[in-house]
Amino acid sequence: MTKHQHMSAKKLERSIKNIPSVTVSNLECTPIVLTDSKGWSIRRESRHLPQVQWEILNGATTDHYHKWISRNIASLQRRHNQVRIYLWTGTCDFTTKVGNLIHLNDNIDEAVSSYRNAIDQIEKLVAEHSKIKITYLPIPHLSIETWNRTKGDTESASYKEQDKKLKEIVETENRHLRTKNQNAGTYS
Repeated sequence: MTKHQHMSAKKLERSIKNIPSVTVSNLECTPIVLTDSKGWSIRRESRHLPQVQWEILNGATTDHYHKWISRNIASLQRRHNQVRIYLWTGTCDFTTKVGNLIHLNDNIDEAVSSYRNAIDQIEKLVAEHSKIKITYLPIPHLSIETWNRTKGDTESASYKEQDKKLKEIVETENRHLRTKNQNAGTYS
């Protein structure tokens, strides 16, 4: 580590220690994160922020959370008054898990269409509730090849092609999410 990197790391650590405490009473709205299994590690690291509520379901698709929001939106507004939903999905919309291995969905065009439709339906649903707002978090990049290799599979030729297609989809959909956030006056 160079001297400059070392100084930056120390400065970062110092700034993290100086972050002011936020209490529930200081929040304008209740933050609720809706996500699939990738949320578990973030939730563990943010345990010092008890005001953030988490709804985590392994393998959850965006359509799953569209249905969840439909069932729960009225009670969320009654219970919390102002709510900010952070939707962090997409990973399970475009991949399929078989055993420990993941693959690009067989009908990827249909999967993308279903994802877009679920996002649009969520947007319409949230628009009907003035005290509920939504921010779309970007889909993280993932590597089918790397995941499967760590699980012992070495069929890398087909995984490289799947990764290439998945990267294009994630980049396109993240641009779409950024536009939706900008139109709503929010960002992730």
